[in-house]
Amino acid sequence: MHEQKTPPATIALAWIIVAVPMLWAIWQTLIKVIELFR
Repeated sequence: MHEQKTPPATIALAWIIVAVPMLWAIWQTLIKVIELFR
């Protein structure tokens, strides 16, 4: 049985699509937490 491997560019693109909104959400949460504890 031959397994077909996913190209590294596709994996990188998928990580970018997932990571950018996640990092934005984390950043927004940190900003709100900082304002909460001032």
